[in-house]
Amino acid sequence: MKLSTREQFLLAILAIIALLAVGYYLVYLPMWETHEQLVVQRDEVQMTYDETMAKIATLDKMKDEVATLSAQVVERTKVYYPSVIQEKLMLTLNDLYSASDVAVSDEAFTLMVTHDLPRAPGEAPAADPNSLGVIVREYNASLSGAAAESAEDEAAPANPAGEEETAAMQAAVTSIESMNLNVTFQATYAQAIDWMRLVEEQDRSVQFQSLNLTKSDATEQTITDENGNPVTVAVPNGLLDCNVSLAFNAIPKLVTQDEEYEAWELTGPYGKEDPFAAADTDS
Repeated sequence: MKLSTREQFLLAILAIIALLAVGYYLVYLPMWETHEQLVVQRDEVQMTYDETMAKIATLDKMKDEVATLSAQVVERTKVYYPSVIQEKLMLTLNDLYSASDVAVSDEAFTLMVTHDLPRAPGEAPAADPNSLGVIVREYNASLSGAAAESAEDEAAPANPAGEEETAAMQAAVTSIESMNLNVTFQATYAQAIDWMRLVEEQDRSVQFQSLNLTKSDATEQTITDENGNPVTVAVPNGLLDCNVSLAFNAIPKLVTQDEEYEAWELTGPYGKEDPFAAADTDS
């Protein structure tokens, strides 16, 4: 059967419409759906990126705050001992005795005492914003916040500090260790003043709790010569009997410092087993 021109035209139009419908449903719609999915993924990635950048900016700010507070804590605590080590104090004082030429007759350390730092009821911060306690609390809060941000942000760089150092940084200063020394020595006025000056020039905070200088009534004294033998000598005119009480304070340090003080260099035996035995002058 021969189709007319009009019928052929209509069939052509129908074929074109069919092709367009097939192309719409099989090509355009899948491509549009893919496009919409990619737009959603792009928005999600952009949101994640913005959140990550905000966290990084906050983390950097917290690290800067931690560094600033750490520097303040170090500056305010550097004059205090990290811990009271009696042997270290004895070696330091022996150097001062030798440098000032005082003759020590008695030296007695008290037992170490731990004092809690004063706090207001309910753990309230101190009124002074520059006090050490407030700085320590801010330091620990900033450090905890920075650690939390690092845990949430998988792309954040690892903390370069070691575990022991991090633990030390997270410790809070809550107490002060104190040890007192009562020392009695004989010296001229100039020697006594020189000894006190040497104590004050130490890079640590040493408190003079009491000081008693009296003119000596003794006319002679017994000293030990280089061979360990007792020798009686005349007391110079103007010699003073000096009795001084010193206090040494120590607080735990938030950051790693004072390694030189903490290290004990004398590894061999020292002292003697029998405190009443004669001194060995040959060693």
